[in-house]
Amino acid sequence: MAGTEFDADEGIHWLGTPASLDRAIVGEGIACLARLRDAFPVAPAFCVSAPPFEVFPRGVLGPWRDTLSRAYHRLGEVCGLYAPSVEVRSLLVEPPSVPSWVGRPWTFLNVSGEEAVGQAVTECLAPFFSDRARALRRRYGWPESVVREVIFIRRFNDSRIWATLSPAGALTGRPGDIKVRAGWGLHEQSVGHPLPADEFIVSARRVARSRIALKKDAVVADIGGVQEFRVPSTLHRAAAVPEPLIHQMADLYHAVAAHMGEPAGLDLVAGEAGLEILWCEPPEDPPP
Repeated sequence: MAGTEFDADEGIHWLGTPASLDRAIVGEGIACLARLRDAFPVAPAFCVSAPPFEVFPRGVLGPWRDTLSRAYHRLGEVCGLYAPSVEVRSLLVEPPSVPSWVGRPWTFLNVSGEEAVGQAVTECLAPFFSDRARALRRRYGWPESVVREVIFIRRFNDSRIWATLSPAGALTGRPGDIKVRAGWGLHEQSVGHPLPADEFIVSARRVARSRIALKKDAVVADIGGVQEFRVPSTLHRAAAVPEPLIHQMADLYHAVAAHMGEPAGLDLVAGEAGLEILWCEPPEDPPP
């Protein structure tokens, strides 16, 4: 999306614009992705901010529906698709938890079409920005001004392999070592629960240690969403990531570390188009 101009609709922040770089507006993870967007494989995406977005009575977005539709169709133009499949992820900027009737903010995967995306955004907003949500906060004595939500909408990656890379120096005693956790299908960070994963330690450009997990289950894309998938028995004990790809992942991790400081975690997915950065946990003391 480098060099692409975007409409400045209220409540919409495109990845790479100044607002998306501000941790106070979009949170640490999205700001981290925004910093990487021009130089690294990061999917096109935009953020919906609440406030000002909210859900009106009868579960409608009111005037925000047209704003969301324009952004979604613009994302389709960027991706070269009429109705791109997207991930719709709700994130609370601060505080980490608020009174709500859902246990945690929603995530919807593999959503396509204006109506479906609008419904997903409504479901994400309603527990925090609606008349019912405000009444619930009043009951608990929470001031309205402390609640801020960002809904992250990006092109959905129907990945074959997922991986999380993190520093392993504290574990091995060798600075620069990387731990790689990897498995089949969609990333556990997307589906919201742990998945069976292989583990590798990469040290000085070689795989110093490996543990291959029993991977019977994975999560894969399905029509209009995702589904649990039984991995073929021939792959139960097969390494999800071949060694050359492990080295590509490690090289990407080191490049990100050189760009922004060593990340606490880097979530990657691999598909037909190669590696893509799904999420980034910034260093403990990220630069301003």
